Amino acid sequence: CKGFYYHFLDIRTGRRVWKCELSTVDTALLLAGALAAGAYFDGDDESELEIRRLADALYRRVDWRWAQNGGATVTHGWRPEKGFLRYRWEGYDEALILYVLGLGSPTHPLPPE
Repeated sequence: CKGFYYHFLDIRTGRRVWKCELSTVDTALLLAGALAAGAYFDGDDESELEIRRLADALYRRVDWRWAQNGGATVTHGWRPEKGFLRYRWEGYDEALILYVLGLGSPTHPLPPE
């Protein structure tokens, strides 16, 4: 949903379990790993080109502005049953990577402020 990934997935099916939330920070960590892999595999062969294409596609589909839910900061997540979580990423913490990726997004960047 909006490019974000659920916090917990069933290992066999890849589907959401336990009514968990779409996690903004877990998505950011996943994207950081995918983009790092894309930077590492910089060869011209088809398999390395595919890694870079997939990493870029994952990054481009995340709608960071949606995750702000009208606020100045990004929410911790969203549940289909209840909507956005009330907590937000503020201050210096593990969400630094979230804000770096959100600000640099080529498709749905966070506003500079």
